[in-house]
Amino acid sequence: FPPRVAESPLRVSEVQVNLGGTWNGTAFAGGRVVSSECKTLEYKLANSMETNFRIGAGGGYACSAFRGGRVQTLTMSREMRDYILQNLLDQSDTFGVRILAEGAEFDAGHKYTVEMIFPRVGVLKAPISVDGKRLAEAGEFTVLEDSTYGSAIVRVKNLVAQYAA
Repeated sequence: FPPRVAESPLRVSEVQVNLGGTWNGTAFAGGRVVSSECKTLEYKLANSMETNFRIGAGGGYACSAFRGGRVQTLTMSREMRDYILQNLLDQSDTFGVRILAEGAEFDAGHKYTVEMIFPRVGVLKAPISVDGKRLAEAGEFTVLEDSTYGSAIVRVKNLVAQYAA
């Protein structure tokens, strides 16, 4: 077994979610940071991989794999303090989303980090509801393919390189 690694956790209370910005290939600019008003955030990926056994392939394993349409969604529920999601839904516009989780510093200038950048996202729905005595909304976003940067950029910074492999 490899030696045990002591790491600090990535705290949920320190996650930053930036809605409505743009990604230029090196930096995320603009948008609005959604912080304590965000209650839940979930990313789902359905890769739609189909494996098949084919005639004449030999062996006891599938010999072909085809990926159908990939489906990626982000869902977020939050206290409704402003109309950012409603406006984006009304405009039918695409925008960027950046999610950043950082932990303790493990080397000078380097922190345990997971950063997810979605260069092109669209709002599917953002229904308004009442949560206790506060307005709330549950946004559902579809992650789209950007012609230059792809659909998702994920950066992991850690002491153990195999975590991100």
